[in-house]
Amino acid sequence: MSSEISSKPHVIDVRGYSCPYPQYFTMRALRTLREDEVLEILLDNLPSLEIVQDYARKHGCKSVSAEKIGDNVWKITIRK
Repeated sequence: MSSEISSKPHVIDVRGYSCPYPQYFTMRALRTLREDEVLEILLDNLPSLEIVQDYARKHGCKSVSAEKIGDNVWKITIRK
């Protein structure tokens, strides 16, 4: 088992899922990340866009950003 931080982001694709599943999958993924690792979440559920970002901020993530990458598709990037 390596103690190195992954330089590649961890990616979860929750397109097609509605609340509460994007938040649930994000919560589970964040538990596995080490400090300074990055998680990218692809989603198409607008209410989840804000909820997932709020969750990450409230749980001490260093950086949270979102960008629209397609028609009704967003990518949230979180640095733990």
